[in-house]
Amino acid sequence: MKQKEFLYGSLLKASLKYKNSEKLFLNIDNIEIEFDTKLLGITDKSEIALLHDFYIKNHKTVWGIRKIEYSEENKDDYFVIYRHVEPHVDLPDSFKKNWEAVKIKGHPYNEVPYNKNGRTNISFIHPKHISNNGDVLYDNQYIFTIYFAKEGNINEEEILAGMNILKDEIQIY
Repeated sequence: MKQKEFLYGSLLKASLKYKNSEKLFLNIDNIEIEFDTKLLGITDKSEIALLHDFYIKNHKTVWGIRKIEYSEENKDDYFVIYRHVEPHVDLPDSFKKNWEAVKIKGHPYNEVPYNKNGRTNISFIHPKHISNNGDVLYDNQYIFTIYFAKEGNINEEEILAGMNILKDEIQIY
């Protein structure tokens, strides 16, 4: 991030700050994340992956963040922020099926913990896209979801606490 001559697009304005075993802050493309070690470990060897993509925003094609993934060093503990884009009518039904699951808070986006591949997982719609009565809201043809996973069989209280931290600590503007 310090080598500005190699950066492009939203990476030019991105901000990443962290302190080992304490706190992490990331701001990129109107997505702001700040959390401490109550959620996940923070070290020099933690990983952040950013996926850029093209999508429609305000009736124009834009290039921006589609996915952010943060993972602990040497663990299968991580979270993923994902921008689901409403599929074009000409795309195959498989694209539309996932979009419909997101819109109705179907599995896995229903805030119900589940075990898979030796992890405890939970997924949910970002609060920006939830109305006061619990319906999913979306504009500009996309919805952000968050997926949180911890290795092992984690008790429900702990995985729900992690989900609530992410709901509070991830802001999308």
